[in-house]
Amino acid sequence: MTKPNCYDCTHRRLLSGSAHSWCDHPILFGKGDDPLAAGLGVSLLDMSKYVIMVCMALEITGNTHGIRKGWFNWPYSYDPVWLNSCKGETPKEETKDG
Repeated sequence: MTKPNCYDCTHRRLLSGSAHSWCDHPILFGKGDDPLAAGLGVSLLDMSKYVIMVCMALEITGNTHGIRKGWFNWPYSYDPVWLNSCKGETPKEETKDG
């Protein structure tokens, strides 16, 4: 399996005020919703269980070093460099100039 490239994925979004990204995959909170805002109405325990189930469904794995250092908190705030695998990657469509 090749390493996914979040930078070329349609689901990658920029995280305001950070160099990190957040994932907007439709299996998560609903297309276009801010995951931090969506999570405010749910208990942290329930949210953690939900994220674990989504990680399993999409086969998300991150680099252990990046996780320990706090650089990989998928889907909320993560540096795509530390993503090892993702079954939900969807390449952006190429646009034709002119």
